[in-house]
Amino acid sequence: YSGGQFGPTLRLGHTHPGLSATGISTLLAVVQAAEAKAEAVTVADIQQPIVQASVGAFEGTVSWFSPTTERLGQTMRERGIQYLGAAVMYESTVVTYGPGEPAIVPIYPFEGTFVATHPACLNGQADATTQEAVVLFRDYLVDQEAQQLAVAHGLRPVNEAITLGPPLDAAHGVDLSQPEVVFGLPSLDSLYAVQDLWQAARKDVNLVMLLDVSGSMRGDKIEGVRQAAVQFIEQMGDDDFITLIAFADQPVVLIHHQRLAEVRTAAIQAVEELRAVGDTALYDAIGDGASIIADSTSSQTSNALVVLTDGQDTNSSRYGFNDHLFEVAAANDTTVFTIAYGDNADRELLANLADQAYGNFYLGTEANIVAIYEEMSAAFGGSVGIGR
Repeated sequence: YSGGQFGPTLRLGHTHPGLSATGISTLLAVVQAAEAKAEAVTVADIQQPIVQASVGAFEGTVSWFSPTTERLGQTMRERGIQYLGAAVMYESTVVTYGPGEPAIVPIYPFEGTFVATHPACLNGQADATTQEAVVLFRDYLVDQEAQQLAVAHGLRPVNEAITLGPPLDAAHGVDLSQPEVVFGLPSLDSLYAVQDLWQAARKDVNLVMLLDVSGSMRGDKIEGVRQAAVQFIEQMGDDDFITLIAFADQPVVLIHHQRLAEVRTAAIQAVEELRAVGDTALYDAIGDGASIIADSTSSQTSNALVVLTDGQDTNSSRYGFNDHLFEVAAANDTTVFTIAYGDNADRELLANLADQAYGNFYLGTEANIVAIYEEMSAAFGGSVGIGR
């Protein structure tokens, strides 16, 4: 892709393969295409050099990993083609979020694809009443009423007596003759093998993490941030790069653009030793973080800036709340994620910054801060959900 209706670059997304079935199916589909086969791929197939090169080339184009398929479709619709021009998702998700301007339409890979099935399973240890209820529910699901409801939500029916109609029609971009090729279902070992390959193949992250340690962060706030940031660092890849900046009266660089494998322990220790005191030099911290990204940017990594603060700027001297700050933060194709931690944070600045730099804005509390950092870890391709 060399520019056109999607802007200077085509931003591609899929779900995280440790959290979502469509994410793992995406990777396996790339493997199937590289091997030019419809039957289920094996661990040996996944280890082939051409497969590893194909997955690496594909993942090098991915801008964002969504935690769920629903979020992927919703984000594509709400934020438009400048944020996400193409994504891998269920046909039913396209049907749900496709209508609009511009329309989101399905593209069926000529190599083939997977058909997701969701079997109803009965717990053999359940009591007789529960087992009877499960059978009744299963029978309802495959009967005409429930199957018509499934069609209305863009799902293909398993009951062959059901007449297909909107939204499974050409008006919604649906081609009922597809897929012509359905890939075989992989073994559990193949799932783990392709997850491992993805961790090695995904584009490494050049991350700058900005943490507010001003006096208003005392108590449960700073403790919640320590816990969330440590977990985040633990889930980053060995070949990712991290810069850690704490800011109060002024920004202080604790870790300066180091490979995670070499400083993970030191970075975790630095976070655990954070203490809250002083004013808030938020603008200067953002500017300094962006400057480090500018000095370390590479075509081999994705640039990301994570900003957490619980208040307004009170002490910056080199940067202000203006267009220059936004331009600096979003330069070098940097994705900016911002967290307004509590009611007093500068929500306008943080929301606008995330929006202009293709990131996400979060409203953080002591109760949800760990979940927010876990979602950001997934967006960067962290190891959350990966493995046995």
